[in-house]
Amino acid sequence: MMKRIPSFSLFALSIVIFVLMTADVYSRFGGISALGWKQCVVWWAFLLAPAFVLGRFSRFFYVLVLFYIFLVTAVSMYIRCVFSMSIGGDWLLIVMNSNKSEILNFLSGMMCVRSFLVLTAVLCLLLGVCLLAWKTRYPRCSKLSSSIAIALIVPVVLLDVIHVQWRNGLFYMNFTNVIRQTKRSHDSFAGLIRAVNHPNLPDQLPLSLNGDNPPLGVIIIGESATRNHWSLYGYKARDTTPCLNSISNEIYVFKDVVGCWSATADACRYLLTDTLIEDERLASCTLPDVYRRAGYDCVFYTMSPEPGTGYYDVLDALFRTCSTNVYLNTRDILHPVLDDALLQHFKLEVESRRDESHPSILFFQLGGCHYPYDRWYPADENVFGAGPSDSVIHYDNAVRFDDRIIGEMMQIIRRENRPVFVFYISDHGETPDSLHWRNFPDRDLWELPMFIWYSPQYAKCYPDIVAQTAAAVNLPLQSDQLFFGLVSMARVASTDIPSYAKSKDFLSREFKIREKRLVLKKKYVYRKDGGRELK
Repeated sequence: MMKRIPSFSLFALSIVIFVLMTADVYSRFGGISALGWKQCVVWWAFLLAPAFVLGRFSRFFYVLVLFYIFLVTAVSMYIRCVFSMSIGGDWLLIVMNSNKSEILNFLSGMMCVRSFLVLTAVLCLLLGVCLLAWKTRYPRCSKLSSSIAIALIVPVVLLDVIHVQWRNGLFYMNFTNVIRQTKRSHDSFAGLIRAVNHPNLPDQLPLSLNGDNPPLGVIIIGESATRNHWSLYGYKARDTTPCLNSISNEIYVFKDVVGCWSATADACRYLLTDTLIEDERLASCTLPDVYRRAGYDCVFYTMSPEPGTGYYDVLDALFRTCSTNVYLNTRDILHPVLDDALLQHFKLEVESRRDESHPSILFFQLGGCHYPYDRWYPADENVFGAGPSDSVIHYDNAVRFDDRIIGEMMQIIRRENRPVFVFYISDHGETPDSLHWRNFPDRDLWELPMFIWYSPQYAKCYPDIVAQTAAAVNLPLQSDQLFFGLVSMARVASTDIPSYAKSKDFLSREFKIREKRLVLKKKYVYRKDGGRELK
C-alpha cells in the first residue's frame, strides 16, 4: 500500500510552483529563466515535480500543458536569440507574407545553427522526463490536496500561456497579438486585392509630356541591400560598388532613405501602393495600374520564385496589370538562378522599344543579397576571398556582384537617345555584421540605398523634375513615401489620382517631412544612432 502524501506537503509544493510560475510570467523569455542554465535546471525540476504526484487525469493535463509551454517558449527563445524575432505576430506575418522559397531559406537557416541541435536535445530530454512522469507509479494523494494543487497551478499556467509580456519592446508567447496581427495581415492583403481589382482611379490618366519621344522608365528593386555596405555611401572595408562609383557624378544618390518593413512582401506593398505606414486606411491603387491607365506598357521581371497558390502572393497581385510577368527563379532554392540572368531580358526589352510610339516602364526585381549570401553570386565572383564562415565577406561579394549587374544595365540604358529615368531602391536592408539574419534593432536593416538617373533628353524635357530631385537627395525619406514621386517622374497627372497630395510627393516643393519615421507598422521609431524608440 503506497503511502499517502500529506495534503500540507502537496499544498506547500503547489505554493512553490505558484510562485515560480508567477515569476516566469514576468521573466524575459517566459518558460525559461533568464538567469542562467543552472537556474533553468532548478526551475524545471520544480516545475516537473507535480507531474510525479498528481492524479492520473490531472497529471495528464499538467504534463500536456507543461510540455506545450516549454515547446513554445523554447522555440521563442531560440528564434529570438538566433534571428532577433519573437514568436509572436511579427514572426507569423513574416512567414505568412514570404513566398515558399523564403520560408525554406528561413527554416534551413534555423536548422543549420548549432543551437538548433541543443534545442532539439533539450526538447527530447524534456519529452523523456514527461513520459517517465506519466509511466512512473506514484504515491496516492488525497482528492483535497490534488484539488488545491490544480486550483493553484492551472490559473498560473493559463496566465503563462496568454499573458502579454512586454520586455524591451518585444513580446513573448503573446497569442493575443498573434490573432490580432493575423487578422490585420488578412485585412491588409484583402485590401490589396480590392485595390488591384477595383482601384480608386479614373479609367484614363493624362500624361504631361514634352517633346515627341515617349519616356522610358526603369525601376530596379534590390533585395536585402543595406547602404552601409555600399562603398558608394562611404563603406571602407571593401570596394563593393566600383561600377556605381564610376558614374556617381551622373546619378542622384539619396543619403537618408529608411525602409518601413523587413520582409519583401510588405516592403513592396508599401513602396508600390498609395498607402502610408502611419495610415490605418488600406491601399486604393497600385503603381503599375497607375502607369497602365496613363498609357504605359509595363513589364515585370523578378528573381523571386514563381507564385504559388497561396492567398499572400503579393508580387503577383502588385504586378497583375503588367503586360508581361516573368518569374525567373524556377530552380531548386539551394541553387537559385542568379541576377545576371536578367541582363539578356533587360537588353531585349530596351532594344525592342526604341521605335515604339507609347511610353514604357520596366520593373526588374533582383535576387540581390538575400540570405544565404554565398548562394546569390557565382563562385568566380568571390572577389574578396570569402571562406565558408565569412558571412560579411560573402555579403560584400553579393553586393559587388549586383553592382556589376546594375552597372551593365546602366551601360545599356545610357545608349538610349530618348527621355529615360532609372530609379533604384532596395526593398529592405540586411544585418550581415550581426549573428542574426535580420536583427530588428540594427540600423543596417532599415537604411536603404537609393539613386535616380536621368538621360540628357529627359533632363532637357523635364528640368523641373531633375531640379526637384537634386533638392531632395538629403531629405529624410521612407520607402512608403516614394509612390507619388514615381508617379510624377513618369509625368502622370497626379492631381487626377484621388489619394494624391503634394505633401506626399517627395518631388514637390510642398512635400511634408515626417517628424518620426516608423518601422514595423508603427511599432518602432527609427533613430540614426542605431537605437530604437518604442512607440
